Amino acid sequence: IPARPETPAAPALTHAPQSAGSAASAPTAPLWLLETNIDDSTGEALGYVMDKLMAAGALDVFYSPIFMKKNRPAYLLRIMCRQEQIAQMEEIVFTHTTTIGIRRFGVDRTALPRRIETVTTAHGPAQVKVCTFGTEEYVYPEFESVRAICETSGLSYQEAYQEVCWAWRHQ
Repeated sequence: IPARPETPAAPALTHAPQSAGSAASAPTAPLWLLETNIDDSTGEALGYVMDKLMAAGALDVFYSPIFMKKNRPAYLLRIMCRQEQIAQMEEIVFTHTTTIGIRRFGVDRTALPRRIETVTTAHGPAQVKVCTFGTEEYVYPEFESVRAICETSGLSYQEAYQEVCWAWRHQ
């Protein structure tokens, strides 16, 4: 399906003067990747565990479909967290899943500088995350803001998303 001209395939982008050394932030503290295979759980239980992990401060949580021994379908659970969060993350996983072991890996991460801004749209305020890479700025409307515009205006998700991007570019 060809893209409509008013629907860009990438986030809103603009040029911003930056110094040569500010392309990405340096890692501030070591991060940890925790992972485990889960082969006997429902989707509802996995969703609950993800919600608990995010509420406890995990930096990222995701599942990948895998096959285990005897070709059993399963999920690989991965959690990115700070070192001081490991015990809490493991407690949630051991309490709310049937896993019997968790692997740990120290990881480095390069993260772009980011800030949250509020823009005014025709349908009310919306928050956007603005990330900087070199001289470029990328804007990502926050999901909850886009959803609120959809609910109050009747716009589709794509229309509300584009309205927020337009408001940021023209503020």
